[in-house]
Amino acid sequence: MKSIDILLKYLDGYYTFLGICSFSFIFNKKVYVGSMLTYSFHIYKWPSNLLFEVAKITRNFLWSGNIDQKKICTVAWSSICKPKEEGGLSVRDPSKANQASLLLLTWKFLTSNEQWAHICRQRFLKNGHPKSHYLVSSILSDMKQYINLVLENSTWSVGNGQRIHFWTDKRLESSIVRQWNIPQTIILTLKMTVVDCIVEGKWRLPAFIVHRDTALAAQIYCHTAYW
Repeated sequence: MKSIDILLKYLDGYYTFLGICSFSFIFNKKVYVGSMLTYSFHIYKWPSNLLFEVAKITRNFLWSGNIDQKKICTVAWSSICKPKEEGGLSVRDPSKANQASLLLLTWKFLTSNEQWAHICRQRFLKNGHPKSHYLVSSILSDMKQYINLVLENSTWSVGNGQRIHFWTDKRLESSIVRQWNIPQTIILTLKMTVVDCIVEGKWRLPAFIVHRDTALAAQIYCHTAYW
């Protein structure tokens, strides 16, 4: 069986597993593989055997000009995937490209103001973290493993604080509602933003917060506010 047919077989099986109809009987194979590959990389985590097949086809084409003909590689795959400025060919490793695309999708999911992101956050998150109970979704299970990675490697730019919710946004180690275990019914009534606590470029917290939790107040004061 030719490599392209093996790849199409993997794709058909994978999309069937995800509950997505296979369109290989409609599209030209090249168009089908190229467009579906790009689309899927941005949404789903591909199985390792499928990523290996894509990488194998790419290597065969580079070294022999034929995706079905295998030849001895004289340059390491990792070197080929380096940017041209570093002596490589700027070929994207399928596994890393898939991971990078999912990280980007996760970042947009957590931060975007687009309607789809708002809807997904309302459905899948609670206090900025994935809900503990099972939710039916073909993409959440793949993004879940990247959410904490994105949060742990992100930082806040407070600016004037007009768009940052004081209680629920996770600009500290964890959100204030999470640290204080504030009930969901009360969270809905909390409207204060960071700008309400900044006067002339400096923090000015409500007295009840300082008196109740000095450690939290110290964390907040360590963050430099600027206009």
